[in-house]
Amino acid sequence: MVRFAFVLIVSFLTAIFAQADLQERSYPGFKLWVDCSERLTKIAYYDLTKDSGNSKRPSDYKRDKAAEESCTQLSSKPYQGSITAQFPNDKSKKYDVGHIVNANHMDSSEEAIKASMYMVNMFPQVSEFNRQKGAWYYTELLSECLRDLTDLKIYAGTIIGSDSSDDYFVESHGVRTPDWAWKAIYRLDNNSVQAYLMPNRKGVLGANVGDYVVSFDKLLGSLEEDESRAILEPLRAANNDMNLWVVEGKNKLTCGGEPISVSLMFIRQL
Repeated sequence: MVRFAFVLIVSFLTAIFAQADLQERSYPGFKLWVDCSERLTKIAYYDLTKDSGNSKRPSDYKRDKAAEESCTQLSSKPYQGSITAQFPNDKSKKYDVGHIVNANHMDSSEEAIKASMYMVNMFPQVSEFNRQKGAWYYTELLSECLRDLTDLKIYAGTIIGSDSSDDYFVESHGVRTPDWAWKAIYRLDNNSVQAYLMPNRKGVLGANVGDYVVSFDKLLGSLEEDESRAILEPLRAANNDMNLWVVEGKNKLTCGGEPISVSLMFIRQL
């Protein structure tokens, strides 16, 4: 009986300590929940309404001086510099300073877009996944189009996972490379949500983004913290649309059957 009780206690404590405590941080236009033990944001949230702003994106990344030192990345320099230092002859490894909250979505005010450039809103993101042909970019462009049709709620975040082979930035930035990035887009007009669970690797493109549309339950089950699941729980009542929401076009985007003009600034600022 004593041994059984001991096993229960150990299991209980293991469950507790396996759960990271997330620090909630509020910025103009968005919220972040940061795992300070990883110096990484695990979940972000913002409302996205009809585009009415055009604030200029700053050119540099910054550390949030108001945040606790232990919760911020060690450097605001681009990740690629660390790759070049470690692998001077390897041109295959390319990483961007990837936004969790898209900068252009925060251009309604100078304060908001400035805050979006803090390193606390960044993660080491495979360049091909992040840029114009990437699946992450597809979700940003889709949101940019949909916002002119309906108000949106955007949730996004990272999953560190168990692959340590690409943790190139622990020494330079104090952060491990997430194995996954995810997003949930909620439409207020028809009470529907679409969830995406995307590997942070090459080949994850907008052309095959439909491969990464998952059920809302699968997304919840993939998250590493109970707190993250609790933040997303209200979306469970929405209609979970598994049919890919399509966005097409360049200067004139089409989503939901309606042509929407989009500024080329969105393309450039990514």
